[in-house]
Amino acid sequence: MRQKKTTITAKMTRGDDSTDLRKNAEKIARKKAAPSQKKLAAMQPDEIKQMLHELQVHEIEVEMQNEGLRLAGGELKSSQERYFDLYDLAPVGYLTVSEKGLILEANLTAATLLGIRKSNLANHPLSRFISKEDQNIYYLHRKQLFETGDHQKCELRMLKKDETAFWALLTMTVVQDAEGAPKFHIIITDITERKRMETALKESEELFRNYLEYAPDGVYMSTVEGTFLYGNRKCEEIIGYQREELIGKNFLELNLLPEKSLNKAAQLLQANMEGKPTGPDEIELILKDGRLIPVEINTSVVQRSGEKIVLAFVRDITERKLAEEVLQESEANFHRSLDESPLGIRIGTAEGETLYANRVILDFYGYDSIEEFKATPVEKRYTKESFAEYQIRKEKRERGDYSPSEYEISIIRKDREVRHLQVFRKETLWNGKRQHQIIYQDITDRKFAEEALQKSEERYRELSIVDDLTSLYNSRHFYVQLNNETERSNRYGQPLTLLLLDLDNFKIFNDTYGHVEGNQVLSRLGQVIKRCLRHTDSAYRYGGEEFTVILPMTTGKVAAITAERIRTEFKKETFSLLPGQDVHLTMSIGLGQYNPQEDIKTFVHRVDQLMYQAKKNGKDRVCSETQF
Repeated sequence: MRQKKTTITAKMTRGDDSTDLRKNAEKIARKKAAPSQKKLAAMQPDEIKQMLHELQVHEIEVEMQNEGLRLAGGELKSSQERYFDLYDLAPVGYLTVSEKGLILEANLTAATLLGIRKSNLANHPLSRFISKEDQNIYYLHRKQLFETGDHQKCELRMLKKDETAFWALLTMTVVQDAEGAPKFHIIITDITERKRMETALKESEELFRNYLEYAPDGVYMSTVEGTFLYGNRKCEEIIGYQREELIGKNFLELNLLPEKSLNKAAQLLQANMEGKPTGPDEIELILKDGRLIPVEINTSVVQRSGEKIVLAFVRDITERKLAEEVLQESEANFHRSLDESPLGIRIGTAEGETLYANRVILDFYGYDSIEEFKATPVEKRYTKESFAEYQIRKEKRERGDYSPSEYEISIIRKDREVRHLQVFRKETLWNGKRQHQIIYQDITDRKFAEEALQKSEERYRELSIVDDLTSLYNSRHFYVQLNNETERSNRYGQPLTLLLLDLDNFKIFNDTYGHVEGNQVLSRLGQVIKRCLRHTDSAYRYGGEEFTVILPMTTGKVAAITAERIRTEFKKETFSLLPGQDVHLTMSIGLGQYNPQEDIKTFVHRVDQLMYQAKKNGKDRVCSETQF
């Protein structure tokens, strides 16, 4: 029992004044102690028991009261926490403002919106945080609030402490404080993003209105039954009516449709009533001045304020129609010109199908009709070589690669005669579609003349570069070819070797047997050299009894074998000049491998010196800088 009293006393005396309360309680207890002891001595045992019971009951009552107080304190703390969550951490700002406009209380959200500490907001005039441009809006709604007592709402720009502006929705309600003085509660909602979106939407709508108003095509809106709701400037321009004359009226009332367009217009309206888009469709309209014009119309069904309306685009196609007529006439003239052309003309698809061929084409091929021409396989209309070229061109076109627009083909006529044609190919418009126009010119006679001329030129060229006596190339061609080979050697790093040959004692031979026999020797030497060379090698009569041999892609070591073969083969040649007398001749050969970037004249001079070295060393031999 005493322990419980101690606990109860401790709970009751907790706080800043617990010590003073204890002292006061002890004073009162001492004053009452003496009389209580006298009364206690006079009391009967049963009365004392009853008194103790009452004290125990009273003690329990006190403990229960203390427990109730403790629970109430916990609920108060929880309520304070909920108040903090609901008030201070609310998604909107809360302000309590005095009648004079001073801030009395604010939650954390309001402080955050205004960019100032909550503790520093007290007694600041609210007008301090409202932009100058919107002060009148604030004062007007505050005045109406106090005069009418009705809650007020307004949108205005507020300022943070750092002068940053934001849009806010203020919801104001008037209340009274404990003394009956008026004050008002204000809810601040940040609507900056909403205002930004509203502005963007307004700008977008304005842009859309301007687009409709100044669109290059006529734009109108109507009900699905055909009653005008709106028409832009171009629409006014096309049909000649002002929009005021159109709005609220039906197509039929305005007499816009000629009789032949009524069925088409009815079909379009029916489709719109079913919610379907239409177009592009061509119909004719009657203008205000009575003229008839063709127009192209596209419609779609859209929702506006929950109602279906028709949004239509109208384009005056008068000029296009005139252009189409001109084009049709032009195409007709074009077809006539094809038929009457002296050239062969064929119209075909990209896949090679023939759509048209004039009479000249049939004459080229020897066919009687276009049907016979089409029925003949392409392969049979070409020579073998020309058909292979045709397939290559066709594959390139199918892949989208470059294919020549001008080329030559060789065809086989129905009577098996081969003809040569020059072909010009280009894209053209045929019956409204892009196809290929192929023009043919017979160049058979020209080809024969060119071939004859080419043979003549080749013969003349050979005569100009070939030595008549030896049938080898001459010295002029030698330098041209040597220049080409040295350039190739420098470019690709390939070896190149030069031989320079000179007959030994040839002057004595000529003096003894005469120049006719000497010419026979030179001619035979040319034949020997040719027999000993590869297809890639070339031999030249350099002058008199001197000869040169160019050996491309050949090292000096390999060239030495060729030089020895020429020397020994020529030495075997027998010249029977007098009865019972056979003569054999020898030669001296200089051999040199080309040095990269070496001057041609230097190269030839170097090999020439090696040839003279061979003669000094006893003739009938090959001499090189490095003996192999």
